[in-house]
Amino acid sequence: MSSPYQTKVNCLPTYILIDTSSSMRPVEAILNETLEYLYDELIMSPRISDFAHISLISFNTQTHVVLEMTGIQQITALPQMECNGVTNFTEAFRALRARIEQDVPKLDAEGRAVLRPVAFVLTDGQPTDDEGRITQSWREEYRRLVDPGWRRHPNVVPFGFGGATADVLKEMSTIDGFAFLAQDSGNSESLRKIFATLLNTLVASAQHNQLQLPTEVDGFVRVSQDIIE
Repeated sequence: MSSPYQTKVNCLPTYILIDTSSSMRPVEAILNETLEYLYDELIMSPRISDFAHISLISFNTQTHVVLEMTGIQQITALPQMECNGVTNFTEAFRALRARIEQDVPKLDAEGRAVLRPVAFVLTDGQPTDDEGRITQSWREEYRRLVDPGWRRHPNVVPFGFGGATADVLKEMSTIDGFAFLAQDSGNSESLRKIFATLLNTLVASAQHNQLQLPTEVDGFVRVSQDIIE
């Protein structure tokens, strides 16, 4: 007798968390343009979009689920993102945990073999409180998100540019060596390279039927927990 698990198709819950604080306002048009690029490429690749179920979450002073997790083929248009406010990671990680708790059971009910979720975090700054001051309070909500005792804890892969720092990116990464910091390119070029990397990552993951992370990203350096200088 065959196992019922043999008939299930793998799927990868994929979350893209995008910093849309006021410092991102100069590249707001580029951000929406690159999101459209990702959508256009995925809509032409049913194999990829069937494997990677994608949700877009923007965060600034508040967190907004811009796109709930759904098959990409069901999306008729992407909402436009607007940039304002501060960089509130606390609310972003709280919202991500809540979405995973909702999305994974739905995918399971559809008969999918649900892989560990992955969250790609794109930020041009450091975590701040509601007044815009740098804060460490995000760590508590982050620990809840990645707690190994929570069965659905995700992999977190951060991409930083602009005012983002290696120390924070290293701390946010759940896989050592898979946090990426832009070198000298501006925010517009960094965004284009990040979204090209996300597309390549989803292509490779669909081909291998599991998460495949990039070892190099053009214009970015990998920051590791073992590197202290």
